[in-house]
Amino acid sequence: MVQCLTNHRRLSYNAASNKTRLSRTPGNRIVYLYTKKVGKASKSACGVCPGRRRGAHIVRPNVLTRWSKTRKHLSRACGGSTCAPRVCDRIKDAFLIDEQKVIVKVLKSRAQSQKAKFKNEAFLSNKKVKKRGKKKHLVLGRGVGKVSTKPGGSRISRDGGRQES
Repeated sequence: MVQCLTNHRRLSYNAASNKTRLSRTPGNRIVYLYTKKVGKASKSACGVCPGRRRGAHIVRPNVLTRWSKTRKHLSRACGGSTCAPRVCDRIKDAFLIDEQKVIVKVLKSRAQSQKAKFKNEAFLSNKKVKKRGKKKHLVLGRGVGKVSTKPGGSRISRDGGRQES
Protein backbone atom coordinates (compact mmCIF):
# COMPACT_ATOMS: atom_id res chain seq x y z
CA MET A 1 0.00 0.00 0.00
CA VAL A 2 1.24 3.45 -0.94
CA GLN A 3 1.68 6.03 1.78
CA CYS A 4 -0.02 9.39 1.30
CA LEU A 5 2.23 12.46 1.47
CA THR A 6 0.89 15.83 2.48
CA ASN A 7 2.41 19.27 2.20
CA HIS A 8 2.79 20.90 5.60
CA ARG A 9 2.79 24.42 4.23
CA ARG A 10 -0.12 26.11 2.56
CA LEU A 11 1.92 27.00 -0.52
CA SER A 12 1.32 24.27 -3.10
CA TYR A 13 3.30 25.72 -6.02
CA ASN A 14 6.72 24.55 -7.17
CA ALA A 15 8.42 27.75 -6.03
CA ALA A 16 12.05 28.11 -5.03
CA SER A 17 11.02 28.63 -1.41
CA ASN A 18 8.84 25.48 -1.43
CA LYS A 19 11.31 22.82 -2.56
CA THR A 20 11.05 19.47 -0.80
CA ARG A 21 12.82 16.16 -0.61
CA LEU A 22 11.68 12.78 0.62
CA SER A 23 13.02 11.42 3.87
CA ARG A 24 12.39 8.26 5.86
CA THR A 25 11.79 8.72 9.58
CA PRO A 26 12.91 6.32 12.34
CA GLY A 27 9.27 5.15 12.53
CA ASN A 28 9.62 3.99 8.90
CA ARG A 29 7.37 6.68 7.46
CA ILE A 30 8.16 8.73 4.37
CA VAL A 31 7.69 12.48 4.79
CA TYR A 32 8.47 15.67 2.95
CA LEU A 33 11.42 17.71 4.23
CA TYR A 34 11.50 21.30 3.09
CA THR A 35 14.98 22.11 1.86
CA LYS A 36 16.58 25.45 2.48
CA LYS A 37 17.72 27.58 -0.43
CA VAL A 38 21.30 27.06 -1.48
CA GLY A 39 23.46 30.11 -0.94
CA LYS A 40 26.03 31.60 -3.25
CA ALA A 41 29.62 32.48 -2.55
CA SER A 42 30.38 36.16 -2.78
CA LYS A 43 31.71 37.49 -6.05
CA SER A 44 35.36 38.28 -6.49
CA ALA A 45 36.22 41.95 -6.20
CA CYS A 46 39.06 41.69 -8.72
CA GLY A 47 36.69 42.43 -11.61
CA VAL A 48 38.54 40.07 -13.94
CA CYS A 49 37.28 36.65 -12.95
CA PRO A 50 33.64 35.94 -13.78
CA GLY A 51 33.16 33.30 -11.09
CA ARG A 52 32.78 33.32 -7.34
CA ARG A 53 35.47 33.45 -4.67
CA ARG A 54 37.10 30.10 -4.06
CA GLY A 55 37.38 29.13 -0.43
CA ALA A 56 34.39 31.20 0.70
CA HIS A 57 31.56 29.48 2.56
CA ILE A 58 28.37 29.02 0.57
CA VAL A 59 25.55 29.89 2.96
CA ARG A 60 22.48 32.10 3.02
CA PRO A 61 22.86 35.75 4.08
CA ASN A 62 20.93 35.32 7.34
CA VAL A 63 23.45 32.67 8.40
CA LEU A 64 26.28 35.07 7.64
CA THR A 65 24.75 37.60 10.04
CA ARG A 66 25.23 35.13 12.88
CA TRP A 67 28.84 34.31 11.98
CA SER A 68 31.88 36.19 13.24
CA LYS A 69 33.95 38.28 10.86
CA THR A 70 36.89 35.86 10.96
CA ARG A 71 34.65 33.00 9.90
CA LYS A 72 33.22 34.94 6.95
CA HIS A 73 36.54 36.20 5.56
CA LEU A 74 39.37 34.27 3.99
CA SER A 75 42.75 34.38 5.66
CA ARG A 76 44.88 35.46 2.71
CA ALA A 77 46.22 38.67 1.24
CA CYS A 78 43.74 41.39 0.21
CA GLY A 79 41.33 40.23 2.96
CA GLY A 80 39.97 37.47 0.78
CA SER A 81 38.03 39.96 -1.35
CA THR A 82 40.19 39.23 -4.38
CA CYS A 83 40.33 35.81 -6.00
CA ALA A 84 43.40 33.63 -5.45
CA PRO A 85 44.92 33.90 -8.97
CA ARG A 86 44.76 37.73 -8.86
CA VAL A 87 46.44 37.71 -5.42
CA CYS A 88 49.26 35.58 -6.88
CA ASP A 89 49.55 37.98 -9.82
CA ARG A 90 49.75 40.99 -7.49
CA ILE A 91 52.46 39.32 -5.39
CA LYS A 92 54.45 38.44 -8.53
CA ASP A 93 54.06 41.97 -9.93
CA ALA A 94 55.21 43.54 -6.67
CA PHE A 95 58.23 41.22 -6.57
CA LEU A 96 59.15 41.96 -10.18
CA ILE A 97 58.81 45.72 -9.64
CA ASP A 98 61.14 45.52 -6.63
CA GLU A 99 63.59 43.44 -8.64
CA GLN A 100 63.46 46.02 -11.44
CA LYS A 101 64.27 48.80 -8.94
CA VAL A 102 67.25 46.81 -7.64
CA ILE A 103 68.47 46.18 -11.20
CA VAL A 104 68.24 49.90 -12.03
CA LYS A 105 70.27 50.75 -8.91
CA VAL A 106 72.92 48.15 -9.78
CA LEU A 107 73.15 49.36 -13.38
CA LYS A 108 73.50 52.99 -12.23
CA SER A 109 76.26 52.15 -9.77
CA ARG A 110 78.02 49.98 -12.37
CA ALA A 111 77.80 52.80 -14.93
CA GLN A 112 79.21 55.30 -12.42
CA SER A 113 82.09 53.02 -11.49
CA GLN A 114 82.87 52.38 -15.17
CA LYS A 115 82.69 56.10 -15.88
CA ALA A 116 85.14 56.83 -13.05
CA LYS A 117 87.40 54.00 -14.21
CA PHE A 118 87.27 55.29 -17.79
CA LYS A 119 88.12 58.84 -16.64
CA ASN A 120 91.04 57.53 -14.60
CA GLU A 121 92.33 55.46 -17.53
CA ALA A 122 91.91 58.40 -19.92
CA PHE A 123 93.86 60.67 -17.57
CA LEU A 124 96.63 58.11 -17.20
CA SER A 125 96.79 57.45 -20.95
CA ASN A 126 97.14 61.20 -21.66
CA LYS A 127 100.07 61.41 -19.25
CA LYS A 128 103.20 60.50 -21.23
CA VAL A 129 106.71 61.16 -20.00
CA LYS A 130 109.42 61.81 -22.61
CA LYS A 131 113.09 62.01 -21.70
CA ARG A 132 115.18 64.68 -23.45
CA GLY A 133 118.62 65.08 -22.00
CA LYS A 134 118.63 66.17 -18.38
CA LYS A 135 115.07 67.63 -18.37
CA LYS A 136 111.88 65.57 -18.34
CA HIS A 137 108.95 66.91 -20.33
CA LEU A 138 105.56 65.99 -18.90
CA VAL A 139 102.94 65.97 -21.66
CA LEU A 140 99.40 66.41 -20.35
CA GLY A 141 96.11 66.47 -22.15
CA ARG A 142 95.67 70.25 -21.95
CA GLY A 143 99.18 71.55 -22.52
CA VAL A 144 102.88 71.02 -21.97
CA GLY A 145 104.50 71.40 -18.56
CA LYS A 146 108.21 71.18 -17.85
CA VAL A 147 109.56 69.50 -14.75
CA SER A 148 113.04 70.49 -13.69
CA THR A 149 115.37 67.78 -12.47
CA LYS A 150 117.73 70.21 -10.63
CA PRO A 151 117.27 70.55 -6.87
CA GLY A 152 115.91 73.94 -5.88
CA GLY A 153 114.71 74.62 -9.41
CA SER A 154 111.35 76.03 -10.36
CA ARG A 155 108.52 73.92 -11.71
CA ILE A 156 105.97 75.05 -14.30
CA SER A 157 102.45 73.96 -13.40
CA ARG A 158 99.69 72.99 -15.81
CA ASP A 159 98.09 76.42 -15.79
CA GLY A 160 101.40 78.14 -16.66
CA GLY A 161 102.18 79.67 -13.22
CA ARG A 162 105.60 79.15 -11.68
CA GLN A 163 105.88 77.23 -8.43
CA GLU A 164 108.97 77.09 -6.26
CA SER A 165 109.88 73.65 -5.01
